[in-house]
Amino acid sequence: MWPWLRWCSNYRYASQLVALALEDIKDMSEDDFKWAFGWCHDYDEIQSHRSSARSGYIAHIERWHEDDIEQLKWSIDYMAKELDRDGAYFEGRTPEEQFEHEWKLKQQKKAVVVLYAYNMFNKRTGQIELDRLKKLR
Repeated sequence: MWPWLRWCSNYRYASQLVALALEDIKDMSEDDFKWAFGWCHDYDEIQSHRSSARSGYIAHIERWHEDDIEQLKWSIDYMAKELDRDGAYFEGRTPEEQFEHEWKLKQQKKAVVVLYAYNMFNKRTGQIELDRLKKLR
């Protein structure tokens, strides 16, 4: 999706980004969704900084920030050595599976921020309203 972005229309770009974000959050747990939506709702200025939400989400998907990846891997390895001696801390996942799990969770939270920035939520109920797609710019 990314190579042709500078040549496409804003609507096409926004609608494909929203579709990608919706795909990411379809299997998100309700508690994680409530936390991410609540964070967005508390910091409502996200809509005025749409480009930073968008670029952070794309960079996360493409794994452009090596320092974030290395920090998360180091953190998981440290926890595996210090806390997960019996395998219960990671709920039976290996450190590699735990990394993918935490990376996906972070990506889902960034997807909620993108959807909020593109005004896809009813701010009172927290429900996604797809009829707002026609108002994308």
